Parts: sequence; structure tokens; C-alpha cells
Amino acid sequence: RKLLLLLIKLFDVLTLLLCRRNTLTPKITLEQWQTFRCVVDEGSFARAAEALNKSQSSISYAIGQLNAQLPQPVLRIEGRRAVLR
Repeated sequence: RKLLLLLIKLFDVLTLLLCRRNTLTPKITLEQWQTFRCVVDEGSFARAAEALNKSQSSISYAIGQLNAQLPQPVLRIEGRRAVLR
């Protein structure tokens, strides 16, 4: 179910990007997608960092870079949980 919601959200974001005129397509890395998926699956930056064997700050940075390249943030923070918008 989480994967389906993730794919729907990604499709929506990519559709928005393709429909925008005079806008360059963002250069999103595979590492950013992997980090994003892990944050969604694990539910928090801390658990994603542990699962990916990275620091929490590197996870925050990757998600921040991803959000900066997209027209709207893809995650919202609810307490200590990161959830899809």
C-alpha cells in the first residue's frame, strides 16, 4: 500500500513537472530517490538513516535537495514522523 501511494505521488509530481512550461526538468539522483523511498518506508529520517547506514543529517540534506528541485515538498513532518503530502 505504501509503495502504491508513493508511486501515485511521484506520478503526480512528475506530471506537474512535465506540464510546466519554460521549466527545466530537475536533476534528481538515484540516491535521492532511494533516500526518499526509505524515509517513506521507515516513517522517519532517523530510521531511514539507520537502514541506509548513513547519518541523519545526510538524509535530511538529500530530502531537502529533492524538495528544492520539485514544485512542492513531497514530505511533511508530523511530530517525529515523515509522511507523504
